[in-house]
Amino acid sequence: MSEERTHDELNRCAAAYSAVVAERQAALASMHDDSGWDVDLGAGTLTLGELTVQIAVLGSYAQVDNTWLWGWANESLGVDLGSPIFDPGRWLRRQAPTYGIWELDEPEFELTEVRDVGLGPAGTVAIAAVGLLGAQAMYVTNRPGGKLYLAVLDQQVPAPVATKDTFAQRLMTGTKLYPGHDRLAVQTYANVHRLQVANADHAQLITFGDSSQLEVQYAEDGTISTFADLDADRGR
Repeated sequence: MSEERTHDELNRCAAAYSAVVAERQAALASMHDDSGWDVDLGAGTLTLGELTVQIAVLGSYAQVDNTWLWGWANESLGVDLGSPIFDPGRWLRRQAPTYGIWELDEPEFELTEVRDVGLGPAGTVAIAAVGLLGAQAMYVTNRPGGKLYLAVLDQQVPAPVATKDTFAQRLMTGTKLYPGHDRLAVQTYANVHRLQVANADHAQLITFGDSSQLEVQYAEDGTISTFADLDADRGR
């Protein structure tokens, strides 16, 4: 009997990148107004108001059967499947064994048991994909019967800077979306921003580029209990 496949690693990956992707979404939102949008899949661009950025297709969500279909397997988009717009998705596919996420290599799969944190379960797939790709953000458009998920891959969108003043806010935003993985979210956020992390049983000490320090303290159940500003405690 074959072992039943679960979405545990996919959900865990989205939880890990939750704070990272949340701040990147905010960075993209700060660059445009609500005057309209347009997607040109042939050109690989997304236009938001006066801003035009390069994109890749991640995949699409079909409401009728609650499934995700990767862009590189979707023949209904009117774009040759050999197009570079699908290259990031194909890269993710090759990384499936490395990350232990079977869904990256599965052309289409049901989203039952994929976490829905208010963005729909397809949003969890997209958050994981954007995090693994190191994309600047994601964008979601409506299409007949579902949604299309895009990755923004354009250096015009500024990379957020992690500071002691914003660290706690961003981590609380991410961990509220995906509770139960607080330490993993902190570690991933710190790794992405190349911050030093010292681990203890119930705490993580974060050292920023200016040598300032913040201690993330955890309750017995693993949730974040406190962010302690060690420099304030030392009178710095």
